[in-house]
Amino acid sequence: MVITWIVCFFATISFKAGAWPVGILFVVSGIISITILMMLIIEKNEANKKSNIIHFTVTFRNYDGTIIETQDVEAGKTAVPPTVIKIPASPNHTYSFYGWSNNSYKRVTHNTEITALFKQID
Repeated sequence: MVITWIVCFFATISFKAGAWPVGILFVVSGIISITILMMLIIEKNEANKKSNIIHFTVTFRNYDGTIIETQDVEAGKTAVPPTVIKIPASPNHTYSFYGWSNNSYKRVTHNTEITALFKQID
């Protein structure tokens, strides 16, 4: 709004000096004021959106309890399970990855820990 007053002031001076038609300067000052006002409103809305977002921690653990990966996930969103998982070593048995201990990494609503599950295939 201050810019509008400044432009109007100079418009009045210019009009008296015969440099600019005052109508053009009023239109330009109005456009500038509206543009600045809209930019301030958009900036404030974006800041409010960012500050209201809730995040949770999803921790993926291996069979032995070691952390494979930790993710910061927005509430209601889905964490991406890791693709590289250390398979248990055993001289007598072979294991394959079976899945995760639960599906709480989908549509996250709280901090959670999920453990990799393996099944013996021989």
